[in-house]
Amino acid sequence: MAEAKNGGKKVKGSRAADVIDMRQVKTMGLTAFAEGRYSAALLISLCGALGLRISDARKLTWADILDENGKAREKVALVERKNKAQRVVYPMPWAKRLWEQCFAVLRPSDLGAPILRLSRQRGWTLVREMAAECGYSGRISPHSLRKAFCSLLYDQTRDPVLTARLTGHRNPAHLLRYIGRSAPVEEAIWKSISTMEI
Repeated sequence: MAEAKNGGKKVKGSRAADVIDMRQVKTMGLTAFAEGRYSAALLISLCGALGLRISDARKLTWADILDENGKAREKVALVERKNKAQRVVYPMPWAKRLWEQCFAVLRPSDLGAPILRLSRQRGWTLVREMAAECGYSGRISPHSLRKAFCSLLYDQTRDPVLTARLTGHRNPAHLLRYIGRSAPVEEAIWKSISTMEI
């Protein structure tokens, strides 16, 4: 598993990616589109709005996200490669508009063709370039986009079990560590224990 340095401490795998805010994801995607960087705009919006790993985003076809008229689907059904989890995601309006705009510009002739034709390494480069261009620093990678999605869902539900199920994570405790959070119930228990004089 790949390792990254984090203040002198080794951090493995996806934990090496920072959690960013969904507003930052949106800004990166819209900036990429405005600059005519359509692959970057699509990658950022797919990983961020659907909570995908880059390997899963690369498998998506135009028909998965758009109908034959180029209109975004209200829900996107997908199967994650890593854990074979099946999920249905209702994309955010900004991402659906971005997909429709990219489709209108690119005009792919085959809706069954993959949306993204880039390597994982190129995807990482595009995300890092767009983050830097938007003034965001830290360990931002395609996995940061998935973490933004997971964090947004957790903010909405405040339920680690439901959020884990919605995002394809098997263990709610791992999900909370993944997005750098602890459950409010756990926090309340620890605060209570820390003040007890027995």
